[in-house]
Amino acid sequence: MREKLLQAYKAHGYDIRTGESVTRWIETREFAAETVLCECASAWKDGRRLDTGYGLSWQELAVLEFLAAIWTPRAIFGIGNGFGWSAVAMRLLWRWAWMTMLDDESEGGDAREAAELTNAVMKELSGCHIVAGRSPTDVPTAVNWMKPLPLVLIDACHTDEAQLADYRAVKPFLAPEHVVLFHDVLFCRMEASFQQIAEDYPSRSRILRRTTTGMGIVWTADAGRRCAEVFGG
Repeated sequence: MREKLLQAYKAHGYDIRTGESVTRWIETREFAAETVLCECASAWKDGRRLDTGYGLSWQELAVLEFLAAIWTPRAIFGIGNGFGWSAVAMRLLWRWAWMTMLDDESEGGDAREAAELTNAVMKELSGCHIVAGRSPTDVPTAVNWMKPLPLVLIDACHTDEAQLADYRAVKPFLAPEHVVLFHDVLFCRMEASFQQIAEDYPSRSRILRRTTTGMGIVWTADAGRRCAEVFGG
């Protein structure tokens, strides 16, 4: 999957950078606050970073790969798209799942270009709707044709208020057996809202401390439990 993921962007002239913090530490012997962002994926062209949201780190892709090895959700929904890194990865891992990603195209000066890039890559992979819209207001319309939702990735506005609102927006549409992933929980200090969400999942929630950004996971599907055991830390 990873080779095809990189090739999908290279075909459009973009190089992906991820996992740079170790190199920086070797050179400087110190870590800055931006170190975590160096680990997360970014798209570059002609020596310039595409100014939009960062994607899952190279290490965090292992979470998706692990889930794909043990579980086949029929539909996938995401809130927050950036330059499409996670969406493309999930399409490569789950080729036959229905997919929709909702993004308000507001993160960074190149958000529109990033959305166009995602659409171009996805067109070649045959299958994902990239919907321009806002959470929570546009979630019901975006998921109406594909509910109920077995797998959801929330990776949009990184505040406690937004994370909680995004979760509450998808909650009515979740399948009986589901997994919800949250990016950047520890990195963006969203533990408070994650704990509120976890109250809906007694003994079925975990911060994945073996991931770069401290992702969060809640689940009813057993695949979520197994993922938490591997990446929970």
